[in-house]
Amino acid sequence: MKQVRLGRTGLRVGQLGFGGIPIQRISRARAIRLIRTALDAGVTLLDTARGYSDSEEKIGLAIRGRRGLAVIATKSPELDAAGMAKAIELSLKTLRTDHIDLYQIHCLSSWEAFQKAISAGGALKALTRAQREGKVRFIGVTSHSIDVLKKIITKAPRVFDTIQIPFNFVGDESGISLWPTARKAGIGFLGMKPMCGGVLDRPDLALRYVLQFEGIVPIPGMETLRELRENIRLAREARPPDKAEERELLRIRRRMGKWFCRKCNYCQPCPQGIAIHLALGAGTLLKRFNRSCVSGWCRDIMRKATTCTKCGLCETRCPYKLPIRSLLVENIALFRKGLRGMGIAWDQA
Repeated sequence: MKQVRLGRTGLRVGQLGFGGIPIQRISRARAIRLIRTALDAGVTLLDTARGYSDSEEKIGLAIRGRRGLAVIATKSPELDAAGMAKAIELSLKTLRTDHIDLYQIHCLSSWEAFQKAISAGGALKALTRAQREGKVRFIGVTSHSIDVLKKIITKAPRVFDTIQIPFNFVGDESGISLWPTARKAGIGFLGMKPMCGGVLDRPDLALRYVLQFEGIVPIPGMETLRELRENIRLAREARPPDKAEERELLRIRRRMGKWFCRKCNYCQPCPQGIAIHLALGAGTLLKRFNRSCVSGWCRDIMRKATTCTKCGLCETRCPYKLPIRSLLVENIALFRKGLRGMGIAWDQA
């Protein structure tokens, strides 16, 4: 597989990365086989997070004896130094490694959060200390906000070595506009959700679209060998979509544009405290997370969504004019149906 340079880190990684969310749902044995197959094929960037239940643990088991092949990226949303220091130590232990190639501040959603992270007692202090100690090689950030990342890159281009943001053909408005800015600053670019969080019926076209952008490393989540092998084939045969495929992409974009949430968060804050961008992804929550997450924090998010008062404030803020109120109702119904299929009670304590 073609190897690409991850910005100024100098790290060489496969042009296709591995997203660590879906392996939560499969057994250790299946996860280990999947990850090792990926490494052997040149898929060397393994992206996970402290919040992905046992994903770090499974990756740690899979890389035993193959650590030199893997570029490990993980992340934590901690913004203070003490919390981030604890997260780093837990990641090292769970991943069974003495160093992490890329540690990212997870889901940085505002400029205020960034200022907290870089303050005297902020997360960046713990990360730079870990870097000096050889526990972390490079420092990155993930976000769903184009405005936050663009401001960070413009005002503080040397803080982070990499960025991670959704990048796909449906919601590519943010990714495409940020791409040249990041390249100019020498910042590595990880494209999360290249297949729109797993909701597409043509993932092949979605991945082909993203792979045409030089320097962007897509990190699709994969849980079967079939998915992995198909994505590897697409990466090895990477080419821009042809005319017929472009027409199909446009058709899908137009259809999905009526309901697909780009997770830009311009609709927030909700007066009821609803995490709208997560609640509008009920299908993704059911598909990508394991039973414990679905019955835990995922269900809490969807329960909170039932408190919507239909005030409509979110819809006045949405730049894509989505009918958020009706979409919330549809997603709550979808999630409740999914719970029933799993034998999980909606109102279980």
